Amino acid sequence: MLVKLAELASAKSRESLMDSPRNVETAMYVPQKSLKKTFGNVHKKTNIHLMKGKQEVIDSLNAGLTIELTAVNQYFIHSKMCESWGLHKLAKHYYEESIEEMKHAEEVIDRILYLDGVPEIARYDIINSGSSPEEQISYNLRMESKGVETYNKAIDVCIKFQDSGSRDLMERMVVESEESVDWAEAQLDLIKMVGLENYLAQQIGEPK
Repeated sequence: MLVKLAELASAKSRESLMDSPRNVETAMYVPQKSLKKTFGNVHKKTNIHLMKGKQEVIDSLNAGLTIELTAVNQYFIHSKMCESWGLHKLAKHYYEESIEEMKHAEEVIDRILYLDGVPEIARYDIINSGSSPEEQISYNLRMESKGVETYNKAIDVCIKFQDSGSRDLMERMVVESEESVDWAEAQLDLIKMVGLENYLAQQIGEPK
């Protein structure tokens, strides 16, 4: 009796599957979103991987990344040199700038990767160490001014290709670069007003 019941249940189960094609479809169906998440943006007919972002936008972001990576190193070496000169206040400022530029670089890298591009992390402008605090400020002013110019050009590219996400990032970078330009110009003006020795005396501060 138990054997017959088992056979009947098995037959009933097979009939249910045959009568319910939706169950078979559900078992075989894989959501397209899951495939896209796993394998990226793939063209249906050719199976060619399609880039999310325009190459021109990615190139502009990489130009900004070059500025950021250069700034990380330039501010860092200036921090170390000022520390060795006993200018601890100035050293602290440059160290904080170096960390901030590293965060900027990370944001730009993340955006490039989101657009399926390749971050050009081995590309740098000339890193100018400078032989005096005044010369270092001048080098940083030049570097940040180039950053403003680079990001403004990148914004134009983003507008052209309607990439609002990259545009928002670049606009924020421009504002922060402009703030650094303003700081450097203010320091050079202060040196002219009070003299280099008085300026440096204000930059001694406390060691870390």
